[in-house]
Amino acid sequence: MPPDAPAGVLRYVAVTNEEVRNAWIDLASTYMNQFVQEASRSESMGHFLAATVDALEAKA
Repeated sequence: MPPDAPAGVLRYVAVTNEEVRNAWIDLASTYMNQFVQEASRSESMGHFLAATVDALEAKA
């Protein structure tokens, strides 16, 4: 996941959710990319993630 993606998701949710919009959310303490990093080390999961990223980028 791109490093700026969590902040983008937070901005998106804040537009439609007043509670999130009015909250202070520290993404550095609530979000981590550990699962993706560990999954990408697995060969089969790495292929799956690469295919998923390719598909998402093709839609963008």
